[in-house]
Amino acid sequence: MISGGKRKEAREDARPPVGKPDAWVGTAARADARPPVREPDAGLRMAARGDARPPSNNSVRNREGERPREPVLQVLRDTKAEWNWIRVCDLTETCSGTTPARGNHEFYGGSIPWVKTGELRDARVTETEEHVTEEALKRSSLRLLPEETLLIAMYGQGQTRGRTGLLGCRATTNQACFAILPSPQFDPEFMQLWFRANYDRLRTQTESRGGNQPNLNGELLNQELVPLPPLPIQRALAARLRAEISAATDLRTALEAKLATLDRLPAALLRQVFGKAE
Repeated sequence: MISGGKRKEAREDARPPVGKPDAWVGTAARADARPPVREPDAGLRMAARGDARPPSNNSVRNREGERPREPVLQVLRDTKAEWNWIRVCDLTETCSGTTPARGNHEFYGGSIPWVKTGELRDARVTETEEHVTEEALKRSSLRLLPEETLLIAMYGQGQTRGRTGLLGCRATTNQACFAILPSPQFDPEFMQLWFRANYDRLRTQTESRGGNQPNLNGELLNQELVPLPPLPIQRALAARLRAEISAATDLRTALEAKLATLDRLPAALLRQVFGKAE
């Protein structure tokens, strides 16, 4: 039989089971807590895993219990066989830009955006680092491109080659940007998403040609076969993919914040026990 003193000693030496941090530990972990983020839908999660088929509508339910939106992959599967394919050069007008003479100060510092490939980040381009003047437009081969023009980086440092940008304003570009001008035949955002999906293929295609700096060029991009489903499908897919990509980005940001909090947790625990170092 164990005496009261022995039982007390046993209790004082006992260690708590390993598990979730207790309340005072959780305080540090909650310091940078973020609100919950909407996860991508089932179709996108299946795409990320590489599954062959998305779940059926019967297996997916939204929060309100209503009939769910059809997964993106199902829309693609049901309509892709009916899509037309067309070469870029037969779809719309294309061009590239130029760099006005750097030595002529009358060409720079104006109000006209001038896009360089490093500013193509698979998003909308509404502002640029440099601007050119009306004089540069008059005395060089620069062309003022309309809003909704799709830009593709033909060359550049690191991961730049193959990146895209969609003009959110009228702008000019340097010679490394390939421009696909808007047309009533296609939705510019849909076309941007298609080129984003083919980023790795285009880079591999140019690398296979050899050379120290494999580049894309206007001839290659003009010969690209691109899908041309009916405009309503283009717009619907673009809107849906935009929402799902945004949700995936938000989820990644939230997870990275949680990982950063966990990285700081050991130091926070030590400070709570021993105080800050003098």
